[in-house]
Amino acid sequence: MPASAQAGGEYFADKAKLARITVEAEGTATARPDMALLQVSVSREAKTAKAAAEEAAQALQNVFAALKRQNIDDKDMQSNGLTVDTIYPLENAKAKGETRFRAGASLSLKIRDTKKLGQIIDAALANGANGMSDISWANSDPRPFYTAARQQAMANALEKVKTYAQAAGVTAGQILRIEEVSGNSGPPRLYARAKSMSAMADMPVAEGEESYTVRVVLTMQLINDRP
Repeated sequence: MPASAQAGGEYFADKAKLARITVEAEGTATARPDMALLQVSVSREAKTAKAAAEEAAQALQNVFAALKRQNIDDKDMQSNGLTVDTIYPLENAKAKGETRFRAGASLSLKIRDTKKLGQIIDAALANGANGMSDISWANSDPRPFYTAARQQAMANALEKVKTYAQAAGVTAGQILRIEEVSGNSGPPRLYARAKSMSAMADMPVAEGEESYTVRVVLTMQLINDRP
């Protein structure tokens, strides 16, 4: 947002009628993530919907138990429900097969010990999971990084106002308004599918850095000190 100055009545007609300036500035803090987020899923096919659902539910329970053995806390695992789809035989197939059913379920995970990420994924896949989402990264407590970003954004905004005021030969007065627009852009993600995960435990993982960005819009008075 470009800086702008405006005044009510005559521009700097007297010191009782003050101009104002509005600027936008940004602050960013970065931090190494301390938590990985992903989903593991199970999918099973059977002749009946009931059988497919039961097999998927049992597979998910096996995965859950395996993750518990990896010391994943209950609060860091969340099941996302069960879906059942009908698999219809191809109309033009030479030998028409019977209608089958596919059931699937997934488990959202927060991995706080990121050094064990590959080991944990291997345990899930070895105990019934046959799908995995992409991996994203986060910080368990981002508040200190947003605080640092806000401080930087305000410092940049005040510096910008000071620069414009000095160039115009006036003085910055009191703050009239502060508006914040926040956004967070994460680091690159690692993507892998179950069929390529056989050596996941030994696979190096680059967490990168998590960026926390805050943008502020600052409006301040401008005071004409000149006689």
